[in-house]
Amino acid sequence: MAQHRHEMYRPIHKAIRHMMYTTAHDLSVADFQGKRSADGALASLESTISLLVLRAGHEEEYVQIALEERPPRFIESFEKDHGNDELVYAQLRKLSSEVGNASGERKSELGNEIYDIYNQFAGIYVEHLYRRSMNCSRHCGTTLPTRNLALSTEPCRPA
Repeated sequence: MAQHRHEMYRPIHKAIRHMMYTTAHDLSVADFQGKRSADGALASLESTISLLVLRAGHEEEYVQIALEERPPRFIESFEKDHGNDELVYAQLRKLSSEVGNASGERKSELGNEIYDIYNQFAGIYVEHLYRRSMNCSRHCGTTLPTRNLALSTEPCRPA
């Protein structure tokens, strides 16, 4: 009996890219001197950071296990990509909280700084997603049997 298979990386990475691009857009058009506009852009930023933190935990717990059988240099290249993530998140969150305490032109300066840091980070992250998709599809396979998707407590192992 043929088993149904599901694409593993593409839909997840597509959704993450969409969220990251939406956040970049929100930050780029926000008037940080206006409370409503700034709050909306900063909420978008916080949602994206929260999702990426959640994803990193999931990736560490489930996906990384499947990659441990690969050569060390294969895994190290992905670990290096995420080395600064927590620092960038902390920096963005710190600047976001400063926006609420700032006034006038300082709010705009902070908004520009947040936008610049986030865009640089997003570029690196999107490149990481591309490399991960390509390398994992080449070395690990990109699909999971239906049964693996249903067993959320067990690690995802490529077929």
